[in-house]
Amino acid sequence: MATLLRSPFSNGRLNGKGIGVQLLASLQRVGIGFALAAAVGAPVGLAIGTSKRAWQAVNPLVNLLRPVSPLAWFPIWLTVFHNAPRAAIWVIFITPCGPSS
Repeated sequence: MATLLRSPFSNGRLNGKGIGVQLLASLQRVGIGFALAAAVGAPVGLAIGTSKRAWQAVNPLVNLLRPVSPLAWFPIWLTVFHNAPRAAIWVIFITPCGPSS
């Protein structure tokens, strides 16, 4: 543990990756997931807000998926993708945030 803290950005094989490398990888996954969510969510949100037909089309899906806990999404997407970083990005993408969640 002390070695990981002493050299946080080491990418060595002997002691594993440093905590800084792991932190950067996590922040990268969060950034990608949030960017995808914003890129998809903003246009869909604008469409839902301006069109009653779009709201009626999307509302049942949103209400179906909303009660699913964010913790429950990870094993589902891990089974689908067989890749933990990709599943984490997808969970960040699909999980709602904000006052309405």
